[in-house]
Amino acid sequence: MKQKLFYIPILLFLFIGIVTLYNETHAINNPVILSHIEGDNVFALEELEDNIYIIFGGNRIINNEDPLLFSRNKIEIKTLYKKLIIEYASSGNILTTIDVDGSLTISTTDFASTGVIEFRSLNSSFDLDMFGEVYLYFEKSEEISKPPIDLKLIVDVNHPEGIEDINSLFIAWDNYDGDITHLIDVEVDEYTPNKTKTGTYLVTLVVADSSNNTTRLNYYITVKDMDAPVVEKPNDINISYTKTLSMDELIMDIVATDNYSTNIDITIESQNYEQTPNVVGSYTVIIKVDDNEGNITFVERTINVIDDVAPVIDGKFEYKITTEDTLSINEIINGLIINDEVDKDLLVPYIISNNYNLNQKGDHELLIGVKDKFNNESTRKITITITDEIAPVFYIKIPPIMIHQNTTYHVDELLELIESKMAFKLDNLTINLNEYTHNENKPGIYRIKLSGYSVDERIDIETFIRVNEQILEEEPIKDTKHTNYLLVVLGASVGLGLTSITVIWFIKKRRVL
Repeated sequence: MKQKLFYIPILLFLFIGIVTLYNETHAINNPVILSHIEGDNVFALEELEDNIYIIFGGNRIINNEDPLLFSRNKIEIKTLYKKLIIEYASSGNILTTIDVDGSLTISTTDFASTGVIEFRSLNSSFDLDMFGEVYLYFEKSEEISKPPIDLKLIVDVNHPEGIEDINSLFIAWDNYDGDITHLIDVEVDEYTPNKTKTGTYLVTLVVADSSNNTTRLNYYITVKDMDAPVVEKPNDINISYTKTLSMDELIMDIVATDNYSTNIDITIESQNYEQTPNVVGSYTVIIKVDDNEGNITFVERTINVIDDVAPVIDGKFEYKITTEDTLSINEIINGLIINDEVDKDLLVPYIISNNYNLNQKGDHELLIGVKDKFNNESTRKITITITDEIAPVFYIKIPPIMIHQNTTYHVDELLELIESKMAFKLDNLTINLNEYTHNENKPGIYRIKLSGYSVDERIDIETFIRVNEQILEEEPIKDTKHTNYLLVVLGASVGLGLTSITVIWFIKKRRVL
């Protein structure tokens, strides 16, 4: 009976076959075979924890004073382990490490004469001399391990390995023949014709040793799409709070490609928008892109719910007033009502343009604007029409009244004086403002306001009293010479006049005759 093993470097190991031991050969359930070439069977193998020790005379410690070393012994070790370690038993320090290269011979045939244990491999040699007490062992390598019964290997569909490269991972080991990897054949290969298609395919390896003991290894190769879909970064979405975006609309413009799959699913993984779609703010949506080959890409998309609605201006936008009315711009603005659904702060209107002139009749325009905190602006035109609806009025001039300062009029006398100056008669004439009284003797101009009635119409009158300063006259100085001259001229004038009258009368009388 014999033992055969399939090994896969890189963490794969499979025990296969039945253990068969010959009396000159020692093997364990690891890829190590010890064969006695010469001498007694004093060497053996022992597995302990992570190491495989070479036992000499039943002891793990080899002492250079052991009498068995003086017997002629030679062994060959075949192994997949790469290095043999020689370690001092007392200190644990490594004396040396020997490259094995597949096989190694250890010989004590000349120890009696030289005191040397010889180690020889294909590319290394070492003589152990006066060594004291040492351990000889192989470290179990993580580079090789037994493969599981349902072994599955994975290859990338974009870069599928050839079957030869994949099978090169396996090592076939026989407990007698040693490494028989070169004898491995492929019995079943479902992978090669399908290596560009995703799926799982059976491969069967078969190997036979020199005794024609045959072992098969079934393993599976999964051709897998290893690349996740490539998704273009989606643009942020800006949407008015007056509108609502559906989940389908969120993903309809997502652009995704895949190296292999043509069946890509795009779905919403998570989102916080749908609960409050009409509340201004930023929301995050996580979008899942699945190629249905086990590869998923997640992308993030931002939804900005914005206020793009301008405030509403309500109130009175047309005014009709007369030239006698008073209407200020502040009164117009204060009469407006500003509403905004989102911005609840106090919004203050402002004047954009204005040609309003209260003193000029005609149509006037006032352009009012208002903005919310998101800079949405509303404007409204206000029209003010100013008309003149007052008919013309006739006035009668009342001449100013002159009074000397030494002449005083009481109220009743003053009323009679003014009434005598008026060209028309009013009933119940009354003085309403009198600046003259108490200033009778002070030169100046004083206003008098009166009111009276003509039938049922009240008429207001205004006039002025002028108080003149009194000037005293000086007594004239008599000039006799001048007086006589005046008397002569006066007498001559009177005489000439009488003569003229007589002549005119005579002429008229003669014409009558």
